[in-house]
Amino acid sequence: MDNKLSNEIEQTLLAKTKITVIVITHKTSVVNLARFDKVFRLVNKKLIEV
Repeated sequence: MDNKLSNEIEQTLLAKTKITVIVITHKTSVVNLARFDKVFRLVNKKLIEV
């Protein structure tokens, strides 16, 4: 999937209310990142909240 489609799907999911969205990805836009309540990164086999 290209970046444009990926971003559109992510925006659509993040626009929904009263749902939990768990996204596992190698890339996301900075704009979309700001819309998450919590963001975790996997660092040395450990989840770190950023």
